[in-house]
Amino acid sequence: MRDLIRSPRLRALALPAALVAVGFVGRYAVPWPVLRAVLVAPAVLWVPGHCVVGALGLRAAAGRWSAPLAVLLSIIVTIAAALVSYAGFGYVPLGTMPLWVSLGSLLLAAPRAPAPAATPRETVRALGFGTAFGAGALAVAALVAGLVHVLPSQQQPGYLAFSFGGDFADVPGVVRAQAGGMLDIPVSVTGSGQDLSGLTVSVARDGKPIANTDPVPVLIDASGQGYAHVQLPIATACISRYSFTLQHDATSLRLLDLYVTSSSSAGCHV
Repeated sequence: MRDLIRSPRLRALALPAALVAVGFVGRYAVPWPVLRAVLVAPAVLWVPGHCVVGALGLRAAAGRWSAPLAVLLSIIVTIAAALVSYAGFGYVPLGTMPLWVSLGSLLLAAPRAPAPAATPRETVRALGFGTAFGAGALAVAALVAGLVHVLPSQQQPGYLAFSFGGDFADVPGVVRAQAGGMLDIPVSVTGSGQDLSGLTVSVARDGKPIANTDPVPVLIDASGQGYAHVQLPIATACISRYSFTLQHDATSLRLLDLYVTSSSSAGCHV
């Protein structure tokens, strides 16, 4: 058992494998985004490059720059894996691919030459590094989580949607109607962060107001959404464009177009 613990391969795999395991736990088991990012980042940004540095025997040559070199190589390896994924499958699973790259890079973590057995001082230094890393990760997570709750959040912009309702919501093209008749056109208004009171819907035919028609007020239902029914007189024409304008006072907010044919001549068949 002691020989297994002192095995150079196990010593080389211990920290990267632990970080990858922590990264997978963070990705799939931690519901808090800030803590999840802190747990996943070391596995993604350090482990692949660290394994490549060890496999190429660059650690001694890099010296104190081995950690920055590992981060740089991690980014390069992840980009290369993303290019391969896109070339082979047409998409890049950014949510999980970096972690799987880190897991695969553990195959390179074994040292190129046998390393001497760890001395007590080296063991204490390794434990100290692990403790310091864990404490630092928790401190960063606590700091970022605190800033998320303290800093003002960005307000999401509101929206206003104006659409046909009922059977007219899925009209594929031109509506056929009888000349001289009336069409009952339902419209709906939905919005978030918007005041729907005071809205009206007016109709124009081929860009001109329709005689003897007044704007229809938008009513608000129990759910807070608006609706209206517009009575549309149908004129005899091959094709007419009816424009529905949602407005507040004299300000136009949204526009809908509906094309109607009411002529029975052969040239008007659509």
